[in-house]
Amino acid sequence: MRASGRRRIYTARLDGLDSLRRELDNFWRQALDNLKRVAEDEYHRNGERS
Repeated sequence: MRASGRRRIYTARLDGLDSLRRELDNFWRQALDNLKRVAEDEYHRNGERS
């Protein structure tokens, strides 16, 4: 942290962000895979609607 006038400027430790990035990547990959599966199931169940 460094002061800049009345503001404080923070920097992130990148080593700690690596594990967060992996967790978020895994979460979104699973969420999007599930969404795709549900959408495809619904499409096949109802057929294409125009």
